[in-house]
Amino acid sequence: MTFVVAAVVLLTVVPLATPLKCVQCDGPLTEFDCKTTVPEAKDCPQLNTHCFRNDTFNSKNELIMVRRGCTNEKEPSPPCQEVGNGGRRCTYTCNSDGCNNAPGFAIAIEPSRMVIFIVTFSVMISFILHTSAN
Repeated sequence: MTFVVAAVVLLTVVPLATPLKCVQCDGPLTEFDCKTTVPEAKDCPQLNTHCFRNDTFNSKNELIMVRRGCTNEKEPSPPCQEVGNGGRRCTYTCNSDGCNNAPGFAIAIEPSRMVIFIVTFSVMISFILHTSAN
């Protein structure tokens, strides 16, 4: 039984150590405009836990710049802040591979990581209950 618990813990830790993949682009005019045409998601630095999309609007509420990338910060509250001359900048974050690739995206938890967590937690609880009963 100890071997099973150790194997489950190992299988849980290994997938969590893989780097997050986020779409990474910047600016108003690049090969990928970062608004509608985005590159493939790439590995983030190891300490980054979230992907972000940062939209900058002018005073006429026109989208003038989009940035996407990796960060270790959660979404600010509120997500939109006033910037010079009546504009605003909105930052949205999420924490699953490629989650910042859509024009507007929702916060998501990678399903495979959630399943691994639930299975590991269930096995650990079963093990604890079994050993305490004996």
